[in-house]
Amino acid sequence: MHLIHIHKAPSYLAEIVTPTAPVSSRGRLRSASSSRYKQPRMRLKFGQRCFSYAAPAAWNTTAIIATTH
Repeated sequence: MHLIHIHKAPSYLAEIVTPTAPVSSRGRLRSASSSRYKQPRMRLKFGQRCFSYAAPAAWNTTAIIATTH
């Protein structure tokens, strides 16, 4: 995720995750200026294992922990 965040990851990985800022419905929110990523909705628990869900979940959790301490 760090390489995706600094734009040095392969394009096939960077296309899978979406930063919260480009999402049009969040343009005026505080979360638009943060370095968080959007997590897609998953219907099954099994879907939470895929990269498009697990990577943003881990990154968003890490960012919260790093900024609160």
